[in-house]
Amino acid sequence: MECSPDHKYTSHPGTRVLRIEGRVVQGLGEGGFYVEKYVEEFEKTLGFKPFPGTLNIEVLNGDPALHECRGVEVKPPSPGYGPVIAYPACLNSEKVFVIKPLMTKHSSRVIEAISPFNLRKVLGLKNGDIVEVTIFCGEDQAI
Repeated sequence: MECSPDHKYTSHPGTRVLRIEGRVVQGLGEGGFYVEKYVEEFEKTLGFKPFPGTLNIEVLNGDPALHECRGVEVKPPSPGYGPVIAYPACLNSEKVFVIKPLMTKHSSRVIEAISPFNLRKVLGLKNGDIVEVTIFCGEDQAI
């Protein structure tokens, strides 16, 4: 199944694509807490209620280069929290958003994916599995 860039925030004409090969890794155990804090903002901005947790992926083929992509800003839920930048993407064949919290404890080589579903279960993933992430970098996106 081909995953196409038909996310709400992706520009179809001339959409630039960033392909990342990565390895599923154990997170810090905090993703669910933070997703719950941001859930209303994710729903408002991205149009769905994410599963309460993130899938952590260690980038294997260099720098994730997310700074080269335009993303969508998800506003912080309250003072003390930072904004999150969300990038429309596909993880293997599943539509997701790759998120980059501006305040994070993760290495720059770790990206996080969110979806309405538990991605580990839906895609049958476990730590160490290799995945392909395709990020759609449209020029007319929100940020």
